[in-house]
Amino acid sequence: MHLRVLVVAPFTHQNGHFVTFPRDLCCGLAATGANVTLLHTRPFRAELDWFGTQVMRVCLRDQLDAAPWLWKEIWARLANQPSSLCLLWMIWKLRSRDFDLVLWTDFQSQDNVWALAIAKRLGLYRFRSAFFEHHAPEATGRFARWLPASLTPPRVRLQGLPMLVLSRALQEQWRSLLGKNADVEYLAYGLWPRPLPQERRTGARRRLGIPEDARVLLVFGVQAAHRKHLDTLRQSVIGYVPNKPLWLVFVGATLGNAPHPFANWSDPAIQVRLVNGFVPEAEVEDYFAAADAAWANYRAFPGASGVLLHAMGFGRLSLASSEGEIGALCSEHNLGLIVSAPNISALREALDAFVKLPSVEQAQWEQKVVSIAGQYAWPKAAERLLAQCGLTALTPPRI
Repeated sequence: MHLRVLVVAPFTHQNGHFVTFPRDLCCGLAATGANVTLLHTRPFRAELDWFGTQVMRVCLRDQLDAAPWLWKEIWARLANQPSSLCLLWMIWKLRSRDFDLVLWTDFQSQDNVWALAIAKRLGLYRFRSAFFEHHAPEATGRFARWLPASLTPPRVRLQGLPMLVLSRALQEQWRSLLGKNADVEYLAYGLWPRPLPQERRTGARRRLGIPEDARVLLVFGVQAAHRKHLDTLRQSVIGYVPNKPLWLVFVGATLGNAPHPFANWSDPAIQVRLVNGFVPEAEVEDYFAAADAAWANYRAFPGASGVLLHAMGFGRLSLASSEGEIGALCSEHNLGLIVSAPNISALREALDAFVKLPSVEQAQWEQKVVSIAGQYAWPKAAERLLAQCGLTALTPPRI
């Protein structure tokens, strides 16, 4: 019998992990032979690739027009609380025997899991479940110092809920907050291996107007400009004269029309290309194909990076920070050049090593990255996930 898995993704929007992680998780589970249903509040992009898998999608927004009056009223009142909307729909529509496993993904506000915590304590939520978390514990509020440790908001919300975290640093932080007996397990990120041969690099550069002999650093996603050290990157390249053409290619829009850190760049020693806006998923491959390395340098970020995982999947090196899950993965598998410290001199040193990297050594390094990426393929990651939940996949993972 096929496993029946429900993935609940309260937060979805057009870009980033909010949309790609639930999609990837569902596709990886489906590749193990599981019957997967994805419950989400707002539509996904129509052009998303579902990797040849069958995932049943239930979008609450799409069902709203035909819904009873009461549900429309609930939606109106809880539009800003998507976790509560998902939970109420499950109580209304589902029974505990409908699924073998329920996985919640949460990327935004831990306040939004109050509904899940309360329902579990009332006995309303009886599914075998696990709760994903990407971000560090939030501050517990202005009254936290007056509360005993057992009553702090994160403990009240999350204690007793099995949690899978995608960072070893986060596992330590959550266990420290929730207690040593907390059910918090580490699960490595998954990715989709799509290695790119050298001829793809040549063709992509021709299409993008980038010289074939240039060194290309791709900065993919600039909405978190400060967190990604783009201000420090700019300072580190001021006055730097590389020994071969260096291109910095930035893809994505800043948040709230904030000025781009490299706007009005005028130093002829370094070429800057700004692609300021949304890039459809079908075009992402071209930018990684053209790149020699991807920027995965984050400021005080305990999690991994979608850019790092894309780079691994496409067989590209990374210029990466030494902290959090990014540093742990890069150190463990030698995925690229690690920036020793988040300052101008360390970034300049890493950039200079990147520019001077011999092409033969780069090609050998890229082949090693490709072999590592296979270990983290989403179907294998999904199989490990099921094992951690005490379940077994029906079929060997299809990659």
